[in-house]
Amino acid sequence: MTLGLGLSLAGVAGYAGGRALEAHREGVELHNQVQGPPDDAARAADAALEREYRRMGSLALGTAIAGGAAVIVGTALVAVGGRRLARTASSTALVPFPGGLAFRARF
Repeated sequence: MTLGLGLSLAGVAGYAGGRALEAHREGVELHNQVQGPPDDAARAADAALEREYRRMGSLALGTAIAGGAAVIVGTALVAVGGRRLARTASSTALVPFPGGLAFRARF
């Protein structure tokens, strides 16, 4: 479950990073289009693009960190769980049996 959550967060981070990159590119295009002092519409569009860039950039960074940590923890849990299952699948034991002990092996 942790691994799946980490992968989902990584997907959200990728999406948010793409949106931040798109807002940055649109801002650069807007700056290249404006000749001379910007008017109120250009300033408003620039402010909106900057807010979008900052919002999506922060979201991308936060989810990437959380997703990366969850993927690492999930991978470690899967590895440890797989080893435990492999160990318990083949076990041997001496068990009490009427009249003595019995050797029991599980493969």
